[in-house]
Amino acid sequence: MSGSRRRPGRLGPYVDGYRARLLELGYSPLSATRSLTALGYLRRWMDRDDVDVGQLDDDVLKAFLADHVDQFGRLPSAGVIPLLDYLPDECVVPPAPARRRSPFDRFLDAYRDWLADERELSPDTVRGYTRLAQRFLAERVSADDELGVEGLTGADVTGFLLRDSTRMRPGSVCCHANQLRQLLRYLTMRGFAEPGLADAVPSVGRWRDAGIPQFPAPPAIERLLASCDRSRRVGVRDFAILMILARLGLRTIEVARLELDGLHWRAGEIEIDGKGHERARLPLPRDVGEALVA
Repeated sequence: MSGSRRRPGRLGPYVDGYRARLLELGYSPLSATRSLTALGYLRRWMDRDDVDVGQLDDDVLKAFLADHVDQFGRLPSAGVIPLLDYLPDECVVPPAPARRRSPFDRFLDAYRDWLADERELSPDTVRGYTRLAQRFLAERVSADDELGVEGLTGADVTGFLLRDSTRMRPGSVCCHANQLRQLLRYLTMRGFAEPGLADAVPSVGRWRDAGIPQFPAPPAIERLLASCDRSRRVGVRDFAILMILARLGLRTIEVARLELDGLHWRAGEIEIDGKGHERARLPLPRDVGEALVA
């Protein structure tokens, strides 16, 4: 809500710091703004029920979200849940008592550290690999098997991947197959799985021309650009977006993350916030720059 005239009451002193924390966590500026809108709803609820900032904890936020659903509909919890980490860091509320971590939690922590330190994967990639490991093993955890690794077979591996494949695109299935192979190699390295179990992960077919073409031919691009009505603001905006996509080959999320500070006019470069939030600079072609200026 930086730049907004309103400050959410009792939470007002923490708004700018909370926005900075959200951006540090990888929220886009738009997502951060939406989260601060949720903070405004929380402020009004706190005023109505006379809830002090120092009382905010997991139970209070769950009560707020449940009350909001009853009155207005679902409010994404991602906008307010990070408060539980931010406010203790600011010494506004006491830290939550440490939860005793199970052997399964400690195993996931070790796997996460191995991915980051040994494999040197990006934080976003580590999160994806860890989430899959948690889903794959959690359904097998029991009192006799605290890690869910006992008696793993090739049938268990292929059955899990087949169940996953029914709800996602082929490209995502390929990604999950790679994540599963990585996990099985780690289990083998730790002595929890038989050598070669990673080979049980089936290859995922990626047939040529089986889906939507990845990039249109030049004549189609020219027709698409010509379809923008540049006598209207929305047409000028659409033309600029399409020029960036066509000339620089950016992913849609990279276009969505573009900011004015990323345009280096004198150097003739544009700064990209790419996969895993890796930043890179690309040459800024003249025609793309003219479209952005317009």
